[in-house]
Amino acid sequence: MYPPNPPTDGIYRVKLLSAEQDDAAYYIRYDISVGPCVGWATYIYQQTGKWPLIWRLDKRRGTTVIRCALDALHLSGCANVQSLAQAAGHHICLELHRRTGTKYIDVRRSLPASAAQITPDDIRIGTTGGWRQGDPNWRHALLLANLSGLPVLNADSREGHSPMVDWCAEHGVIILPQYLPAGDYTLLDGNAIVDRKDNILELYKDFAGSQNRESYENAALLTQMAGKQLVYVIGTTPDNRVEQISDLCCWQFTIKNQTFIGTHLYQQVLRHQAMYPHISFVFAKREELCQTIWDTLSK
Repeated sequence: MYPPNPPTDGIYRVKLLSAEQDDAAYYIRYDISVGPCVGWATYIYQQTGKWPLIWRLDKRRGTTVIRCALDALHLSGCANVQSLAQAAGHHICLELHRRTGTKYIDVRRSLPASAAQITPDDIRIGTTGGWRQGDPNWRHALLLANLSGLPVLNADSREGHSPMVDWCAEHGVIILPQYLPAGDYTLLDGNAIVDRKDNILELYKDFAGSQNRESYENAALLTQMAGKQLVYVIGTTPDNRVEQISDLCCWQFTIKNQTFIGTHLYQQVLRHQAMYPHISFVFAKREELCQTIWDTLSK
């Protein structure tokens, strides 16, 4: 959701962004990390130049509050944090309260990050309205990628209707739309790029159709130049009887009185692999396509 909703009274999972101190207090700058309010403080800062979420912990009168905050960090897996000065970059939960009639938001208490479970809807990226850089969906995804602490999958901006959108939400992965000159999915600093093919017929039309040949030659050259593996992951059904490249010889498909023969596709795939050894083809059951894409990139 973009712009983010302003927080109301409740418990929120937050990311602690910076921790400063003086003789009197700690000053922790934070933002909401998931859900409909994700990135609200960042958004307000971009609009006004003022950061609205700063947690002040008095060193003299707030020793119990400080101890509770450290306990929340330790219970969130941050056992090495010995002082709030080391809190930056970690996630906990905070119970927030907006003062009546004012714009000020107070922290009532701190809790472990597990106090607010992340649901698929908390991290699902919208698709209506486009995925281009600067679009609301892209801005929402960018806030989630920066604040959630979850794995991030870079997806080509033309993949907005891919099943990977829902799969990522259901498996705790943030999908971040990007313009990718080759392929559909990659991980930051990953060694592989995946090009998703919904079925073998799509692979046939792309590889055996001469009108598309140039774009796939370009993708091969771009990934080769970048030192990346290019993996085509293709969805299959039981009647395809295709589990590896050699099975394409026996594949055929008829639609609208037109029959597509796998022998020609098989030859084109072999030719492409011989020319570009960094390219491979993986066939997966359609219901396992998304998991296969993630596993391929995560190796």
